[in-house]
Amino acid sequence: MDHFKILDSVDSLVIDFTLNDQGFCDAGILEYGEVESYYYNLVKRICESGVKPVSVLFFNQKYIDKDSFPVRDMHIDICRHFGVEVIDLFSIVNHLKTDHNPNTFFQDPAHLGPHFSKHVAVLVRDYLKSLTMDERERRPNAPSPRVFRGVSLAAEFPGLPKVRRGTSYITHESLHLEGDNAASLPLGRVVIDSVFFRASRLNGYLSFESNGKALSKVVAYQEQRGFFCRSVRPVFEVEGEVKLCARNIPGAPLCENDIHQVEPPEDAPGTFDLVGLLVRDPVPDDIEYERGASPDKQWVKRYRESLRNVKLVLNNQLDKVDAPESLYIAATLAADSSLAIAAIEKALKLAGDNTYYHAQYGARLSKAKMLKKAASALADAVRLAPGVSAHHMFLSHIHGGLGNVAAGLSAVEAAIAIKEDHSGYHHRRGNLLFQMGNLDEAERAQNRSLELDPEAADAHFQLSRIHEKRGDLERALSEIRTALAIKGDDSVYRAHLARLMKLG
Repeated sequence: MDHFKILDSVDSLVIDFTLNDQGFCDAGILEYGEVESYYYNLVKRICESGVKPVSVLFFNQKYIDKDSFPVRDMHIDICRHFGVEVIDLFSIVNHLKTDHNPNTFFQDPAHLGPHFSKHVAVLVRDYLKSLTMDERERRPNAPSPRVFRGVSLAAEFPGLPKVRRGTSYITHESLHLEGDNAASLPLGRVVIDSVFFRASRLNGYLSFESNGKALSKVVAYQEQRGFFCRSVRPVFEVEGEVKLCARNIPGAPLCENDIHQVEPPEDAPGTFDLVGLLVRDPVPDDIEYERGASPDKQWVKRYRESLRNVKLVLNNQLDKVDAPESLYIAATLAADSSLAIAAIEKALKLAGDNTYYHAQYGARLSKAKMLKKAASALADAVRLAPGVSAHHMFLSHIHGGLGNVAAGLSAVEAAIAIKEDHSGYHHRRGNLLFQMGNLDEAERAQNRSLELDPEAADAHFQLSRIHEKRGDLERALSEIRTALAIKGDDSVYRAHLARLMKLG
């Protein structure tokens, strides 16, 4: 929580941990007591902050025929202890078995399919709307000693080498480690429980040293990209100062295997972007709550209602539905464009001030090749919420489809003005500048995209095209080979490489 200061910036918060926590217990990565301690202290801290939480409990497909599972029961009990509302998908889905084939609920073992997952947002919204103004008012309590705390490395240790890196979705300022250049952090007496970092195909190891003890952890992962929080097991005890480095320390024990880790690449350069640490302080961990609580059945009824409304719309019975949220969900699910457009148009008549309805209207119009109307819909979305960068980005793509490159450039630059550290926005800007013949600015834009996300393969591809346009075949070949190394086999990249090689 300290990493994002999220409790200082929100009034309400959705808690969703059950699925992953049960998976960690099943894989032997975490003990039940470790999960219980963390969740108890997490919920306690949120409630002490004055933020109003609601807990959404998801589950894995393998539990669908069970009566329950341990982490679910524990999470419900802890939430009840602190007065936190629980929306339990396990209970809801079990009540749907008489009407639906259980095999249709999941799109993969860990995720409900969109026909069943989208209604969760309706339940959360209904809960937040049900709160009285008095209940919504923040009333922080006196905080108790914190068992767990996050250490945001770039913020708390400003003298260390930092970078801002990310993906097309999110960026974080991180501590940048390289090889033997260790970073020393005075943490006092703590236990390092987990690390939060940017996963990369080039990741190898992260090692800890303190008071003559050392521990190395493999940080190469199948996911390869994005930000991940991974446990350190056994936990690493620190007395005073800890040294961190991006290499394997010879002779040091290795952390227990993570279910997602892979063998580090032999050519891993020994670089690592570490956002923060989850540490445990030596304070009493007083866990006390009653067992055996049951989730509230009201959410089963509301979920069924939302499910029924969407089904009516998808069966072309729009006249029977006046719930704009159901019409919106149906518009995202309908295979037939005309039905989807009709559904979102009715939603807009009922709730025309919802910027996301206008954006969905634009999305369905765009898919139907009705680009002028789509541009108008996105312009309405921007008018209602000018601070949503994604609306500007989507509008940029629609202008591009209409052949209006200048308008597309203006829209993406508006997105960048809102969210400058978005790699994908700079990539889009570079593409449009390339189309306009401004190669120097296009190159700068693609390089900015790569500063934020060094593994943005498409940015390397576009740099290859820029260098080809300039007649610099050697650099063009270098960039497209880098793109292929990142993305793997890609038919467009391969064709571009083959053409460049013929030119040589």
